[in-house]
Amino acid sequence: YRAGVFPIWESSVGWRSALFQNAVSCSFYKVWSAPDNWLPSSLIAAYLRLLGAKIGKRVSFSMIPIPDYAGFDLLHIGDDAVLNASCRIHPVCLTSTCIITHGHVRIGNRARIGVVAEVRHGAHISDDAVVCAGAGT
Repeated sequence: YRAGVFPIWESSVGWRSALFQNAVSCSFYKVWSAPDNWLPSSLIAAYLRLLGAKIGKRVSFSMIPIPDYAGFDLLHIGDDAVLNASCRIHPVCLTSTCIITHGHVRIGNRARIGVVAEVRHGAHISDDAVVCAGAGT
């Protein structure tokens, strides 16, 4: 993926995003993410790395933070970051019924993302920053 704003049905980027979202929702992800409270952070990090995300060392996940969205290769999480339960990270977002926006999401070293917090495309969370529970960027 590349960062930018694209018409969803008039570009290969839009078609690929829609196809990927449907493929992920039908994949093995749904089987092992249902009981994801028992999954170790190392397994979640390995899964996200396989999809192209850049995940640092010793990242702690309470749950899988990205359920049904594409653009994993636009995600960078620094060392020792903590992502709490039900936080949402969206490198790709439908901004209207016909526009899809891709943007890099960078979460710095030792950053903490709170419970039910939402980090959207284009966000840069600095080193040692805290995104409070329920907040959005």
